[in-house]
Amino acid sequence: MSTDLYDFPGRENYQVSETIYLSASRLKSWTKEVFMKLTLSEEHATIMSEVLVESDLLGVDTHGTYKIALWVKRLLEKGTNAHAQFQIVHETPTTAVVDAQAGFGQVAGFKAMDLAIRKSDQIGSGFVAVRNSTSLTAARYYALKAANAGKIGIVLTNADPVAAPFGGRTPLFGTNPWCIAVPGDEYPIIMDTATTVANWTKLVVYANEEKEIPGGWALDENGNSTVDPKEAMKGSVLHVGAHKGYMFGLFAEIFSGVLGGGLFLNQVLSYGRFDQPTNTSHFIGAMNVDALCLFRNLKTG
Repeated sequence: MSTDLYDFPGRENYQVSETIYLSASRLKSWTKEVFMKLTLSEEHATIMSEVLVESDLLGVDTHGTYKIALWVKRLLEKGTNAHAQFQIVHETPTTAVVDAQAGFGQVAGFKAMDLAIRKSDQIGSGFVAVRNSTSLTAARYYALKAANAGKIGIVLTNADPVAAPFGGRTPLFGTNPWCIAVPGDEYPIIMDTATTVANWTKLVVYANEEKEIPGGWALDENGNSTVDPKEAMKGSVLHVGAHKGYMFGLFAEIFSGVLGGGLFLNQVLSYGRFDQPTNTSHFIGAMNVDALCLFRNLKTG
């Protein structure tokens, strides 16, 4: 894969000459317009603009509007389906399995959490497995969506392989983040963490700046520790906490890919392969805190 996330035709004609400051509302409007011009429906373009800009506002710059050019290229090269629908293929009162039809993970994640929240309103909890999707980007956006509705939000996702199993050297696992958000009186409590010590984007940044990565981040293709980001991209990043992080990554694969009949491990492809679906899977849940008898006491002290 290229180390340049924005390696697209005509890029050499664009130069950064100044910094432009925009309000969040104006940036959302512009982002929505971009996606509508690429034939997304108004509903889906609105969701894309909401998720990407709010991700910026949540402090996850690498997962927000920073990657618009990448998503545009995926649409232009048909790796992402601009006309995908949110297809429920199996449903019970508390669960659903959704086929995202190779559409945007942001749209699938947004709708999946809405569905999980509705189920939690009706019966106490809701869990949605999404298959045939693309990257969710910032998992915390969806978990906070649940927390802001007074629910406990849970988001897990797999991703294209960058990490080997513990003791191995061939990448099989993605960064496979876990995100859990719990509502509070004033602010939610949130955990949003990858199961690896670094992600691909960080390696790209270090490589482009010709800097060494910290020790303990990665292995080269021969399984040796390396501080060279380009060698790391030929090899594997490491899990947080060695075998412990590996197990968290494994369970993210089981919940995201296996339970919903989606693809997993090295069946998931990089979204940098612009002309191919990524086969990403997600697991999204919401729990109604009113169903937990002690929660109100714990929350208020």
